[in-house]
Amino acid sequence: MKRLLAGTLLVATIAVSGSIGQNQHDIDGLQKQARELAQKRQELMKKQIELLQEQLDLLKRGAPGSKAVLAMQSILDLKLSQERVRNALDGARIVASDGTYLGRIGPSYDFESIFCTYGDYGATYSTKSIWCTYGDYGASYSELSPFCSYSTKPPKVLVDGNVVASLTVGWFGLPVSLSPKALKVIFSDD
Repeated sequence: MKRLLAGTLLVATIAVSGSIGQNQHDIDGLQKQARELAQKRQELMKKQIELLQEQLDLLKRGAPGSKAVLAMQSILDLKLSQERVRNALDGARIVASDGTYLGRIGPSYDFESIFCTYGDYGATYSTKSIWCTYGDYGASYSELSPFCSYSTKPPKVLVDGNVVASLTVGWFGLPVSLSPKALKVIFSDD
């Protein structure tokens, strides 16, 4: 009986280990696909910026100083700004006013990213996530949340250990306020 039980436990352990290994393999595959998509997104953004610049140059030749030139220049400036923000804030850490680490800014395939919907810092069900609407760090009524518009204690964004912004939808962030909603748009992998 003991041998049968031990054999059954061994088979169960091997099956669970194989399942865990398969799950890790699946996750690694998904991360690889996400990295490839992010790289393609970067390439497409560069091409889009090049095309915008070409269109702007054509417009400037045909109707210099027109409202269309101003609009096209503004669109190009916006795209370039988005890319600068992505590059400057990629890897920035988010820390709550109580010192709790809340993840980092980065692509959705990074498990520590606030945009990784299946990671601790990006999932809507994780109390470590700013996107968890019932947790201390995501609820609109919590002073530690970036979504509390009247909070004087929003999370901070740190780059190389230096506070560069407060992550908040409110106006009380120092040195400057940065909206998590705007970051989500800038860092979307779509």
